[in-house]
Amino acid sequence: MSGAAWPLQEAVSAAVTAAVTPVSVYDVVPDTPAYPFVLVGDDASKDWSTSEAYGEDVTVTLHVWSQDTDREEMKTLQQQIYGALHDQAVSVSGYSVAALLFVSSESVFDEEKSALHGTSKFRCLLSA
Repeated sequence: MSGAAWPLQEAVSAAVTAAVTPVSVYDVVPDTPAYPFVLVGDDASKDWSTSEAYGEDVTVTLHVWSQDTDREEMKTLQQQIYGALHDQAVSVSGYSVAALLFVSSESVFDEEKSALHGTSKFRCLLSA
């Protein structure tokens, strides 16, 4: 279990909320969300410790949902998220951030939800 996962999620949520306001940013999506919205979602953590310090390598996935008729709204939100996170000095409680970098993005149409779904992944290297 990642010790940095929750403090990192809080820091990412705060940075993304500031970047995309008035769009809602969620940790858990409510039953009937207003579109568009962002979900600070899945993460994966690996040990990044050295002999001198504890460290984690965490990949965070952000989900953008839009019901717009084209991809402009979703792509604009993904760009705002990129600007808020990629290579930015994000403060994570209890940790030093060595790097926060963009990894990849993707966009698809989700037929079940009749909505566009974009994902953006970021890698964060932290030490305690």
